[in-house]
Amino acid sequence: LYLSDPSIVRAIKSFGPSLLPECHGKLLQMGSSCGALELNHAAEIAEKNRPSLRQFDNYGRRIDIIDYNPSYHKLMQHGIEYGTIAYGFSEMRKVPHSHIIRAALIYMENQLEPGHCCPLVMTTAAIPLLERHNHTDFTKELLQKIYNMKYDHRDLPIQQKSGVTIGMSMTEKQGGSDVRLNTTTASPIESHRQGPGCSYSL
Repeated sequence: LYLSDPSIVRAIKSFGPSLLPECHGKLLQMGSSCGALELNHAAEIAEKNRPSLRQFDNYGRRIDIIDYNPSYHKLMQHGIEYGTIAYGFSEMRKVPHSHIIRAALIYMENQLEPGHCCPLVMTTAAIPLLERHNHTDFTKELLQKIYNMKYDHRDLPIQQKSGVTIGMSMTEKQGGSDVRLNTTTASPIESHRQGPGCSYSL
């Protein structure tokens, strides 16, 4: 998926010699992996098998666990271990343009199967916020488990997991699934102060 895509090759080449040779190697590896028959077969299976809710265990106790097809876990593991979440941040002190490399990685991962990329990009988006508030044990632990680049799908407390992803919740006033029908308005809290950096009420 890398060498067969002129757009991404041209974009990467535009950064010239400032990209380390191992970056090109990583992109070649990712392109080859995303184009492999085995992963594409896993993507097809994941698409055809929706997650299912398991509300109770064998003893009638409420557990509310979402069961995913093993193929979905395979895709998630692939994306995380190849650095589609953390590479841009974890390598930015050592690798020039590490965020460009991460963008190319998630671009190829998305062509494999877009659905599982949602938790990948949400976790990436959470990293700057966690870094900004990286003064509590909890945020430090979250960052460490994101930077581990390990996928751990087990339903366990964060402290017992080797890796985590970050998600978000969303409410929709019309109760459907078409978020395009939602509207959000922002009003300045102080009428005389408007513009970037000012406070607004949503």
